[in-house]
Amino acid sequence: MQERASFTRSIERALDILECFSERQTELRIAEICKMVGLSKSTTHRTMATLENRGYLIQNEETGKYRLGVKTLTAGKAFLSGLDFRALALPHMRLIRDALNESVNLYVTNGTSRVVVERLESNEPLRRVLKIGDELPIDKGAAGKVFLAFNPALKPDAGINPDELAEIRRNLFSVSHGERASDASSVAAPIFDHKAKVVAVLAIAGPTIRFVEPNLPRYIAMLCEAAESISRALGCSRTLLNALYHQE
Repeated sequence: MQERASFTRSIERALDILECFSERQTELRIAEICKMVGLSKSTTHRTMATLENRGYLIQNEETGKYRLGVKTLTAGKAFLSGLDFRALALPHMRLIRDALNESVNLYVTNGTSRVVVERLESNEPLRRVLKIGDELPIDKGAAGKVFLAFNPALKPDAGINPDELAEIRRNLFSVSHGERASDASSVAAPIFDHKAKVVAVLAIAGPTIRFVEPNLPRYIAMLCEAAESISRALGCSRTLLNALYHQE
């Protein structure tokens, strides 16, 4: 029992040390870490030596300061890769549907199609009806154009203006009216992962008569806020997006 308690405490010390590092404090001296975790220098040094040997810490030979090692990046990537964007998106989709009473769809690509992988339907009698698993053309509608704008491997239809796709990359949303059905409209925004790759598109869809002023700006604002929140949860920062897509 005593051995188990000692082992648990060793793990806690190691985690306490790793948690000292942050975006603001990327490098620390051992004396600073001792103060932050409340441990003696000898105990801190032993624990940090183990972490360094396992690749979780690296010491700068010139300054003597420590920083996080490659193993922490590997663990972080494993965590980010395992995130379920559908589970992350669903609470935001509920908020949008309940606030606007419009249908909210989550899409991924399948070759040259987009597929509904999650959906919450409006309670309005007049609404767009889709089912999970439905496949739609990628060259029509706001969601399809978002995929086209951020995926160079997808070849846009000749009728799609490249300037429109560039504008979508700058604005991080798309609006369409009557493209797939004459009386239907939608707004869509990309969801990015930690590599700033579009893994899904979030969209609000409904009758065109409701996608006008003053509703439309509110729809766009709520949608973009939700898409950005989901992207942040997947590890994508606004700084990275600005660097990649706002330079056109």
